[in-house]
Amino acid sequence: KEVGDDAVPIVLDPFAGYGTSLVAAEVNDRRWIGIELSESYADVARKRVNEFVEKKKQLVIEGVL
Repeated sequence: KEVGDDAVPIVLDPFAGYGTSLVAAEVNDRRWIGIELSESYADVARKRVNEFVEKKKQLVIEGVL
């Protein structure tokens, strides 16, 4: 067995900005870490990711996903 065979891919975005890469990570069922120094950008990224996650949950409940 190779080192990292069981590793879960994690997306690291040290400049999260609007959260685009974090949403993309969610789309691809990846775990992620987003870092953003600007509080206003962090708020936007947090909101975008949360909205996507909630929409994804609803689609799962409806059987679409």
